[in-house]
Amino acid sequence: MKLELITPESAPSRKLRRWRLIQFPQLTMPLIAALTPEDVEIHHTDEIVEAVDFEREADLVAITCNTPAANHVYRLADEFRRRGRKVVLGGPHVTVLPDPDPETGRSR
Repeated sequence: MKLELITPESAPSRKLRRWRLIQFPQLTMPLIAALTPEDVEIHHTDEIVEAVDFEREADLVAITCNTPAANHVYRLADEFRRRGRKVVLGGPHVTVLPDPDPETGRSR
């Protein structure tokens, strides 16, 4: 199985990051990678470091989502789904707003 983990970075999340006194990188996806069974091939894209490669082969794309980056994350997920990839979202935004809109599939 090939798993693509994405830590998104949008203009609103970059703006929010500048306001913070301590600017730690997000560790969610590296932690998930460390806990994933060894037989799973993992690639982690952190948009602070590199752009998302929509052509990368993946059986599953997992994207963490905070609210400032939600619209960007939805666009990423839409593009991966358009290319036939299965996508799961996690993180604070979808945890707080788990009930998706039946028409769009996005958190209300």
